[in-house]
Amino acid sequence: MSGFDVNAARAQRLEAHGAAWSFQLDGDTFELPTEIGHRTARALRELDDNDVDGLLGLLLGEAQFKKFLEHDITMQDIAAILEAYGKETGLGLGGRLSLDAFVEEHAEALEADLLRHYAVDLLDWHRGTLTSRRLAVLVKHLPRDSAVNRDLHGEAVEWDSTTHLLAAAVDHLAVANWMTATINSGEDADPQTYPEAVPRPGVDAVKADDSSTRGTDDSLPTPADLARFFA
Repeated sequence: MSGFDVNAARAQRLEAHGAAWSFQLDGDTFELPTEIGHRTARALRELDDNDVDGLLGLLLGEAQFKKFLEHDITMQDIAAILEAYGKETGLGLGGRLSLDAFVEEHAEALEADLLRHYAVDLLDWHRGTLTSRRLAVLVKHLPRDSAVNRDLHGEAVEWDSTTHLLAAAVDHLAVANWMTATINSGEDADPQTYPEAVPRPGVDAVKADDSSTRGTDDSLPTPADLARFFA
């Protein structure tokens, strides 16, 4: 049985990814290594969770990092860069930074949720007594009605499958009543107004006179049409 050839495996990875992964920022191009040496990995492990400059300095090198600092860049930008870098190379370095960006964007909602659901103070994460892994787990398993989910999804978080089924039942009942009233109306009677659907989050209400969605009033069946259909 032949042994595992480390050099051959590395050559395959380099052929697939290249020696460096690049990104552009305001017209400047920066390169990150697709292979991280053991010494660099050890140095990365020794960094504090909040040491963004240390992380970027190790990956970019002194010259590139100095040039990088000349740009006006946000934590969300850095998180996006490292997330794309991780997807391309398989190196997961953006977890903490992605969490930083998420916390910055939803700070008030997250603080309220942590206190309400877990009796945990978000400040513990900033103090270093709450790990990033634990915080990510707590965020991942927040309940549907959490303030964070409302921030992310709006009123849709209040609509579970049961609520949607109830709304559908109300809509069908309203249409059935409309059909019954229309059938029992005289031929010379004014047409019944088609019922509007129960408003749903993220879905525009359909109006009875909206010709772009339901056609014109002439397209609705007449009482005689319905009578012949159910005869």
